[in-house]
Amino acid sequence: MTAARLRLHLLSTFLPMTFLLMAGVAPEAGATTAASCSSAKLKAVGKRSKLALKCHARAARRDEAVDVGCLDKAAAKVDGRYVKTEAKCACLTEGDAGAMGADIDQFVSGVAADLPHGADIPSRNCAARKRGDAGKKVGGFANCYAKAATHAQAVDGACLEKSDAKFAQGFGKAEAAGGCATTMDASAIGAAVDAVVAGAVADLVAVCGDAIAGPGEACDGTDDVACLGKCLAACVCGGECGDGVAEPPSEECDDGNVASGDGCSSTCRLENASALCAGIPFVSGAAIDSEIVASGFDRPLHLTAPALDTRRLFVVEQAGVIRIIQAGAVLPAPFLDITSRVAGPASSNERGLLSLAFHPQFATNRRFFVNYTRSGSGAANGDTVISRFRVSSDPNLADAGSEEVLIVIDQFAGNHNGGQLAFDSRGFLYAGMGDGGGGGDPQENGQDDTRLLGKMLRFDVDVEASPYYSVPPENPAAGAGDPLGLVWAKGLRNPWRFSFDRANDDLYIGDVGQNAIEEVSYAPGTSAGGENYGWDLFEGTSCFEPAPAADCADPPAGFTLPITEYDRSQGCSVTGGFVYRGCALPDLRGTYFYGDFCTSFVHTLEQVGGVATNEADVTSAFGGVSSISSFGEDARGELYVLGFDGTVRRMIPAAP
Repeated sequence: MTAARLRLHLLSTFLPMTFLLMAGVAPEAGATTAASCSSAKLKAVGKRSKLALKCHARAARRDEAVDVGCLDKAAAKVDGRYVKTEAKCACLTEGDAGAMGADIDQFVSGVAADLPHGADIPSRNCAARKRGDAGKKVGGFANCYAKAATHAQAVDGACLEKSDAKFAQGFGKAEAAGGCATTMDASAIGAAVDAVVAGAVADLVAVCGDAIAGPGEACDGTDDVACLGKCLAACVCGGECGDGVAEPPSEECDDGNVASGDGCSSTCRLENASALCAGIPFVSGAAIDSEIVASGFDRPLHLTAPALDTRRLFVVEQAGVIRIIQAGAVLPAPFLDITSRVAGPASSNERGLLSLAFHPQFATNRRFFVNYTRSGSGAANGDTVISRFRVSSDPNLADAGSEEVLIVIDQFAGNHNGGQLAFDSRGFLYAGMGDGGGGGDPQENGQDDTRLLGKMLRFDVDVEASPYYSVPPENPAAGAGDPLGLVWAKGLRNPWRFSFDRANDDLYIGDVGQNAIEEVSYAPGTSAGGENYGWDLFEGTSCFEPAPAADCADPPAGFTLPITEYDRSQGCSVTGGFVYRGCALPDLRGTYFYGDFCTSFVHTLEQVGGVATNEADVTSAFGGVSSISSFGEDARGELYVLGFDGTVRRMIPAAP
């Protein structure tokens, strides 16, 4: 047993426990030898503790130091039996006599220290009696559990109560005789006894359900490490395929059967998106909370995951690094590090590695795309680069040398770079481009059809030869050729974060305002493109050029107005989010979440016919996240919030 397990275990925790000797199942043929070993070792724990405390009782009565020879004799006598037991039994654990002895010595020394005495005879007699009674309780409890282990059954509560009553009675009589250096300590000493016996039980007998992974158990409830916090009722990792519950890490889905071809494979692994929520628990209602998934990131800007990859999250750090969260931990080695190629936050707060998008067929072609501002000399420094990479033979490590640049776009300033990349359901890649920076779009890029800045671009990236993309022929500006034919929509100031509703391809754009209005713009999934969102003629629904807002008439036909906007009393930099389509909160599906970098609010809305409805403030659910830089989705559509405090939070159902 380990010293870490010498902790208080309330007696009631163990009364209903069943001693299941092999991974939480009933004993099979041959298991009686393991049961005999566990029983004998538990008796040894009780015997050694009892004898050692008897040595300390004698020392107290004589007012002298404990006799080391007495302790050694007790240890040798019991340890010999311990070793002999291992020689003739098929024990669940072996070679642990030394560790067991060390922990018992620590326990005995602690009890002796907690039961001191003075030089007078009454004080010495009281301490001696209490030390002896503590030893008897250890022996009694150990024997109760040993008997239960032998028969693989629940420990007899009456046996424990009888031993405990004798212990309490002994302490009471000792204190009644008078002269005790300490009084009213039966509870504390009893708790120490409970702890040492409980620790021995946990290490020598597999007690399924005690939250400790004992011998023969792959996991056990909240103490589960090997199974990543998910342990079945039988105290084993994973689950039974076909039971309708997805138990990670062995199962990615479980739709209640073992037939392949319906989204879940015969081994309960994902085949297609139809089974993303199969076997995943859910909660009705709209009450939400959040939990920190990981922290310690350096200016995290983006989070995503490949299609059907429910095990990993990829987090983009502004300086040029992509990291992986897997099984609740950040992997030590980065997935990609291109800091040497990136003009990062040191040159401008808005420059850096800005986003990541996995190809829809990433599982087979191993391609992903990034948007970053390049490091260079002179005018080239800070230009936007959109390029693609491949993953190496290690799925958690990109091949940094595989970069193929699709396009480089000149930038005139260090801000308003846009930066978001995202695929629609048809496999086209979209890139949001800011107006190039400088207050008020001084170069008029937002409305200039000869510039790519201030636009939403749309690429066909299933091209093998340089430039590794083509202009989709249905783009509204396709007739302008390459690259101007890439333009899908215009009139954007800084579409820092945009997203597609995975249910219908509806497009939501968080477009950062100049000095008055922040907006969320929208286009339905059926759109053929060509929207003009108004910048820099309009900031939201307010006129920006040439007249001041107070003199502005309604925007003329042909402009697409935002579905929601807010002024500087609420925030100063909108962070676009996602329409929730996850598994855990089905009643929230169809709700759009977005936030603000400056004030860190989180708001929601529901879009109906291009109109925002049911708008709400849900900031309190996100635990005070600071400076919301991005929202993210995992493969199942669960929602995440990233902050410049270095945290990644996941939205979860609120506790009942």
